[in-house]
Amino acid sequence: MTKTASPRLLDRISAIPGSQTAVVTVGTDGETRWSYGQLLSEAGAWTQRLSDLGLEAGDAIGLWLPNCAPWLAIELAASTLGLLVVPVNPRLRGNDARALLERAGLRCLVAPEASGMVDFDALLGEALASPLPGLDHVLRIDIDAQIASGAEAGIPRAAGGDLALNCFSTSGSTGAPKLAMHRQSSLVIRFSAAAQRFGINSGDAVLCALPLCGVWGLGISLAALMRGASCVFLPVFSASRAAEAMHDYQIAHVHGGDNLVREILNAPTFQGEQLPYWRSCYFGAFTGSPAAETIRMIATSGAVQVQAAQAYGSSEALAFVAGAAPNAPEPERLLAGGPYLDDMTQARAVSPDGSNLPHGERGELQLTGACIMLGYRNDSPASTAAMTPDGWYRTGDLGYTTPGGLVFISRLGDALRLRGNLIDPAEIEHHIGTHPDVEEVHVVGVSLPSRGDVAVAFVRVSSPGLDEPTLKAFCKSRIAGFKIPDRIVLTDAIPVTVGANGTKVKKGELRERALAYFDTP
Repeated sequence: MTKTASPRLLDRISAIPGSQTAVVTVGTDGETRWSYGQLLSEAGAWTQRLSDLGLEAGDAIGLWLPNCAPWLAIELAASTLGLLVVPVNPRLRGNDARALLERAGLRCLVAPEASGMVDFDALLGEALASPLPGLDHVLRIDIDAQIASGAEAGIPRAAGGDLALNCFSTSGSTGAPKLAMHRQSSLVIRFSAAAQRFGINSGDAVLCALPLCGVWGLGISLAALMRGASCVFLPVFSASRAAEAMHDYQIAHVHGGDNLVREILNAPTFQGEQLPYWRSCYFGAFTGSPAAETIRMIATSGAVQVQAAQAYGSSEALAFVAGAAPNAPEPERLLAGGPYLDDMTQARAVSPDGSNLPHGERGELQLTGACIMLGYRNDSPASTAAMTPDGWYRTGDLGYTTPGGLVFISRLGDALRLRGNLIDPAEIEHHIGTHPDVEEVHVVGVSLPSRGDVAVAFVRVSSPGLDEPTLKAFCKSRIAGFKIPDRIVLTDAIPVTVGANGTKVKKGELRERALAYFDTP
């Protein structure tokens, strides 16, 4: 971002001609379109509505919504009022949702009146079964409707100060979620740079298939809007429908995990030779398959213009920290990372003894710059632990630096990448451990060639009648489906080692045992 460029989303988006299409929402019964003028009008209407409710700068508003145009209008309204937007994944259930809402400290929560296959009446009933301290307003909205009467047409006022605008959920170390907070200027810096790196131009159509509740999904949508492109939303994702949308809406850019990209490429409705507009595809290697395989699949899909590359990022440092340009040589595009996307981010690799390593030598990646989080909301201990004494963010990732960039290799710890979501095993252990007949539980991951990471839980129980199907059903009622272990193994003993510093579980032995439950080459 240049020194003269505005750090406000509203200033960037209001510069786009009002007649251009901002959002296309593709539903099962047709589509709805919002122009940039309508998006700004709705942002103005929401600014007034939220102000009338008494919301003030620093207050938190939760958006428990699928991908839809009102999501973005409320985001812009929040940016003008200085509100903090806390996204809630529509896939969260019961205890998961309640834990996030409690951590968020919301004054207002927005949810749909109805939304396809998701029963929001039931979700809200579970999450708000008991009063949530500080929550004054729960708004139910028609996600296909506009609320502006016409009087609000025009650009909403901008609040002063560069306040925290968005939180992004990331896995906690004790079973509780953490919410990484980012300033509005951070989003503008990183995602405007991403739009430039990806080659997003005014009038392009961008398939925004990832949920807006995540840093990648919101990031690519804001990148598109700041360049005058159109966001194409699928409130209920279907690989076949996504493939059809790529043709129907002349999609130029598709970004997401390699699992999402592969699903679309393998859909029966995908016809690469009919996609002359598709130019860029940035992906994260979530399945564990080599990046070269995904790039080959894209290159041989029949789409003649598209170039693919890996990107690196996180909730704490925002998506798209580093990544090669679409037209870079293939060896560079195969790396998870590459040149920094913005000129305000720096990385260093640090050895276990805390010394900085030269370019090319592997160590823990640490980051600094304007796009690093302000901290975790309502979690000072975790915020302090995430930063070094000299103010660098500890990523927990193994990698190395290059002149002007970085390369990610793997996670240093035991975190699992489950269907594209980075999950701490302790989070799953916490929920299984609440079953009254569970004595002890440990979750490990194994990497399968076709699926990436899968979770396996080893459980000691007090009741001989408790079995794997019962425990899976228990999990299903409390946590998101992607967190439920593929196998729950009942065992009489957990292998441990006793040392001077205490008793530690032999996670390596558990991983070996876990792998035996799957047919692998």
